[in-house]
Amino acid sequence: MPEFAPGEAKTAIAPITVKPAGLSCEAEVFLGPNEATKVATSGRIPFVSTGLSQDVHLPIAMPAAEGTYHVYVDVYAEDYLIAAYQAIEDVVIVAAAVVGWILPTGHIDIRDEWTDPAKAYDGDLSTPAFCLASSYTGGALVLTPDSPINCSKVRVYAASYYDKEWHNPDLSIDYYDGAWHNFWSGLISKYTWIEKAIGGTKLITGVRVKGNKIVNLGLFEFNFWSEG
Repeated sequence: MPEFAPGEAKTAIAPITVKPAGLSCEAEVFLGPNEATKVATSGRIPFVSTGLSQDVHLPIAMPAAEGTYHVYVDVYAEDYLIAAYQAIEDVVIVAAAVVGWILPTGHIDIRDEWTDPAKAYDGDLSTPAFCLASSYTGGALVLTPDSPINCSKVRVYAASYYDKEWHNPDLSIDYYDGAWHNFWSGLISKYTWIEKAIGGTKLITGVRVKGNKIVNLGLFEFNFWSEG
């Protein structure tokens, strides 16, 4: 079955024969779960019959929602429905895989230690998720994508605060693909995007971040690298 991206613009070319020549005609292609439900449609496109087979061009934008859709073509002559067809093949709408940096869409605060955890992925480098030294018991903040992704690296923007100053944070970072795997433990530069490879491309469902020391930790932003 042919696959298209959500909202992708396409043009169906329908060979249509209407007799006699000279009739005012219209054709419509539409997609849906059945012929009574038009999820996407070209609308009725006018043409004049030639009495012979003619190619009628029917521009249509694919549905926004992923899924499999039947394809129908209706033909009208002088405003009367004279033919209704269903294509042999259905159409599949599949979202294009993203390659590049993406934000998490959720989190799990394992021990309920983090303040404003969603700020770790709000796209704002000035707003941190905070784990305070006073509440630290070694709990991690798990960052999750909306579905499993092929990931080869992550990047973090973080800093630690103690002795009335901001310092380079000491972090432990693990990914999850059915089990937890540590791929970084140590200091990183403060207030700087730091990339860390996870050791190949893995299909992961989350990454957890925690501080290695009992200090105030600010996780300002976190990104996954999606390989698509």
